[in-house]
Amino acid sequence: MRLLLLGLRNLRRNPRRTFLTALSLAVSLFLFVTLAAILVALDHAVESAGRRAIVVTTHRGGFSHDLPESHGARIRALPGVRNVVAMLYYGGVVAASGGAQDSFPSMACDTVPALRTMWGSDLEVSDADWDAWFADRTAVLVGPQLVRRFGWRRGQRITLRGTIRQVDLTFTVAGTTALNTDQGNFLLHREYLEEALGRPGLATFFWVEATSPEVMPALMARIDRDFEGSPDPTKTVTQKQILLSFIGMLGDVRGIVGGIALLVMVAVLFITVNSVALSARERTTEVAILKAIGFTGGDVLGSMVFEGLVVALAGGAAGVLAAWVVFRTWALGLGFGPLSGFQVSPTALCGASADTSSAFASTASRSASGAA
Repeated sequence: MRLLLLGLRNLRRNPRRTFLTALSLAVSLFLFVTLAAILVALDHAVESAGRRAIVVTTHRGGFSHDLPESHGARIRALPGVRNVVAMLYYGGVVAASGGAQDSFPSMACDTVPALRTMWGSDLEVSDADWDAWFADRTAVLVGPQLVRRFGWRRGQRITLRGTIRQVDLTFTVAGTTALNTDQGNFLLHREYLEEALGRPGLATFFWVEATSPEVMPALMARIDRDFEGSPDPTKTVTQKQILLSFIGMLGDVRGIVGGIALLVMVAVLFITVNSVALSARERTTEVAILKAIGFTGGDVLGSMVFEGLVVALAGGAAGVLAAWVVFRTWALGLGFGPLSGFQVSPTALCGASADTSSAFASTASRSASGAA
């Protein structure tokens, strides 16, 4: 007990160094938790997409080609199909500024109950917002990221200048919606866009809900086979494949994030080695006196490791608490899609805290053993 108290007292030997070491650990752990949250969000989005019995039918030429909306009726008649929802990409920028930086994905979708039921609890929207959107063809549901970015509020009238579809439209914000970590949604009525375009009867893709995951392979093959000889052939893939393709467009996100996280951990180790080594070198005489009066090398080592562990826990707790407060107040967002908004989960917090604290304690033990 006396050695533990001695370790606590030694923390006040150089308060500035103790504080800076704890602060460095807090900042490093904050970054590490943030990076871990990105990987957790990606895994969750992919896992969630893989659980749903939903396939996506697009033009074989890609998203840049539209399909006739009549394809939807033919797909709906196939065995194994529960729901079909057509979506038409609008594309637009806020008319007040009109800059490319103010563009975001905007989808015109069929106003049908199936749009909500096929996503289940993954689609976050209140009953009041859903009813308001469903009742007004000029209404839109917007993601929380867009609300924070532009300061929109319920009932506000906004105008977008069309880019992909050369027509300007005015909308009424009915409420907010998010699909898992995708918080950059902008959902408008396809009927409203179709009317403004002169009713060309187009769809960029179809969300097709299968009756069960088991029928999905056969259903995808059947859809593409039925449209093989048509002027608009299709390509049908699972939602998980679409998401993985999107993530692939962003580059090796997992490798980059993992590499940065590794560098953060290396920085933590260097901070630890430097701090503990300086502290141990200052106590050469003190260690000799402790051994001379009967304390063993293990006792002295335990005191130093305890001291380092206290610093690690203090800095780690500060970093974890900061990450928790920041990301509970402001959802982290990177661009759009599955990384447009997510929060740090308790799993990421606990994992990052344990990894950093154990790395600090291990390094402190090795550094202090030389002095002991």
